[in-house]
Amino acid sequence: DVSKSGRLRKLRDTEATTVVDGGTYEAALRRQHAALNPRTAWARRPRQQPEGGGGEGNDDGDEGMEALVAHAGGLLGDSRRGVGARLPAGTIEVSRLKDANQHDPHDSVVRSVEFHPNGQLMLTAGLDKRVRLFQVDGVRNPRVQSIYLEDTPVHRAAFACGGSHILAAGRRPHFYLYDVAASRIERVPGPTGVPGGLKSLESFAVSSGDCPGGPMAAFLGDQGYVPLVSLKSRQWVGNLKMSG
Repeated sequence: DVSKSGRLRKLRDTEATTVVDGGTYEAALRRQHAALNPRTAWARRPRQQPEGGGGEGNDDGDEGMEALVAHAGGLLGDSRRGVGARLPAGTIEVSRLKDANQHDPHDSVVRSVEFHPNGQLMLTAGLDKRVRLFQVDGVRNPRVQSIYLEDTPVHRAAFACGGSHILAAGRRPHFYLYDVAASRIERVPGPTGVPGGLKSLESFAVSSGDCPGGPMAAFLGDQGYVPLVSLKSRQWVGNLKMSG
């Protein structure tokens, strides 16, 4: 009897409803999720095949791919609250959901999991040389893109440039920058100007989208050096040096 549960009453079509079948219950959950996570009329961009690597689309997610990444703002709450803002007092309900990557799991250890700034897109990356993107709806979580880097087992991948790009790297002297909206991939040589050079770019951090100098990536080098690379020009801009 759904009328006896406060959490289930909101899923009814009418107040007289007391019993619902599985299909009706699933449809009601979808409507509630859509109401709690409204979407915007996103801009659409023409799709292109990735260059320099392999990209595999998915019929279920192709239509919404550009929509998911056309806006980097937060959709799960007021972004003005800040990252460190406290949650309201009360009880948080937690439900066990299906694995977000259930439709296309990796054939290796997963090294990176990260959400797009808009909260509706998730990336996973692993040693099987693939970066996968999933639309996270809490129900089906369809795969919308799979990027294959034939020469680089991926040790780390992260959204960059406000969410419009993905930086992926491994134990190689180069990294990849993937334009999410255009489905275009670019191989970028590692930073120069580092004493001894860099043989591995697997450890890095990316700046926030509002960095005054433009989007940057910082890589962990040897002998305390942290080389900085502009993701706009793809050029090395300088080093930081750790002492002690």
